[in-house]
Amino acid sequence: MADVTASEPTVVTRDIELDLPAGELWDLIADGERWADWLVDEAAVKVAPGAGGTVVDGGEERTVGVSSVDPDGSVRFAWWPTDRPDLASSVELTVVESVSRSVLRIVEVFPPVATAAATASIAWEVRACCVWMRARATTRV
Repeated sequence: MADVTASEPTVVTRDIELDLPAGELWDLIADGERWADWLVDEAAVKVAPGAGGTVVDGGEERTVGVSSVDPDGSVRFAWWPTDRPDLASSVELTVVESVSRSVLRIVEVFPPVATAAATASIAWEVRACCVWMRARATTRV
């Protein structure tokens, strides 16, 4: 049987272009309670350096630890299944402003475990769809 573990971390990067002003996108990212609007099912997170909280994502409780917040549009945090801190991944969400739109850049680094890498791409595709739908809902008042 082949070895299913990877020796290098897996990095998943997504850029999602949105019809949403950068300030409105930042509001979705900077307020941990609003993560439930687009990122996870439930959220109780304080988005501040050294703070954190918990989220429920696909029925799984995850612990969140925020490492840095740049008010110009970037949040870095680690999150992991509450009972599996060895599976912690680091995430950076960055708002990139363009002329009339914004881009959400997502970079997640998974530990060198094949199972995390296998689900990473699919999970961010779903989250990308959620933030896109949220952006469309707020622009159609």
